[in-house]
Amino acid sequence: MFQDFSSNIQKNASMKKIVPLVLCAMFAPQSLVHTSAQETSLRPKLKFEARCDYNHDSENADKSGIKGYIVDFKLEGDLSPRFSYKYRQRLNKPQKDASFFDATDWLYLTYKAHRNVSLMAGKWIVALGGWETEPAPIDIFQVGEFCNNYSCYQWGANVILNTNNDNHQVYFQFCESPFRKLYEQTSGKGKEMWAYNVLWIGNADFFHSFYSANMMEYRPGKYLSFVALGNRFDLGPKVSLDFDFQHRASRASDFFKDYSISTQIDYHPVPAFRCFSKYSYDTNTTGNDSDLCVHDGTKISRLGAGVEYFPLKNDNLRLHAQYSYSWGDNTNPDGVLRDKQSIVNVGVTWRMHILK
Repeated sequence: MFQDFSSNIQKNASMKKIVPLVLCAMFAPQSLVHTSAQETSLRPKLKFEARCDYNHDSENADKSGIKGYIVDFKLEGDLSPRFSYKYRQRLNKPQKDASFFDATDWLYLTYKAHRNVSLMAGKWIVALGGWETEPAPIDIFQVGEFCNNYSCYQWGANVILNTNNDNHQVYFQFCESPFRKLYEQTSGKGKEMWAYNVLWIGNADFFHSFYSANMMEYRPGKYLSFVALGNRFDLGPKVSLDFDFQHRASRASDFFKDYSISTQIDYHPVPAFRCFSKYSYDTNTTGNDSDLCVHDGTKISRLGAGVEYFPLKNDNLRLHAQYSYSWGDNTNPDGVLRDKQSIVNVGVTWRMHILK
């Protein structure tokens, strides 16, 4: 979510070349697309999304007021029966001293080598378990301290195995470390840093898993190990419960000293209405600086609730309102959550289907 790369001058030059090409491709007349059965299946899908919020943050005046939150577009399709692609670009994301691709959430090519095996290469979400990181940014209203500081979109490659009924998928991922940028900011040094991840997404009747084991470099040659357990329970046709536990350690003495917990309950009484309540807790008492997202000495909680209303009875238009309160200690001077912090957020989201 928070990537910055090479120089402003190069970015501006590349933008002048890239943007017109992207816009021309996006708005090419549909009449140019043939309509045979095979070619229709290869036709790209293009969607624009936008969200505007009123936000009141009791501890951060800069984040208060009416603001555009996200505007992006998503492009996806097939190149052939075996090759497919997906691309999501945020148009509002700051790039600062970086490249055009800093504002790219994902841009990847997938090759379906076999019914049960796929290969993926490009930029995608880091395969870290937990349902808290699963929604797209435009659909997120509240996350804990770890997720607020975690750079979840990185370049890499994946091998994906899935069962015949598609109820279970296992990802083997090699990608750039999500801590690379934080290390560069704090040390002033650029360095290659990598992450090695295994993720299992499972569906078994009323239970859905989002589990991972991860090793990520937090500085060159030094690894932070993760065990992330995302659990979702369907308590009925209208109610679901999520419970995530994420443990982080760079040495044996860190066990059960650096972790995050989040739980959320969702209620959908009718398709056009949803309400939810969520609690998260992030803590780090390791005595070391290996966790760049939740700093040593942090013990911070957040509790909130919200509602969503879909007037058109689909996701093309959504109204939302959400409130949360945080309390505890956060030792990260650039952290997001603060003691006795109240946040009120009200907004509207709309989605426009350009190509279907």
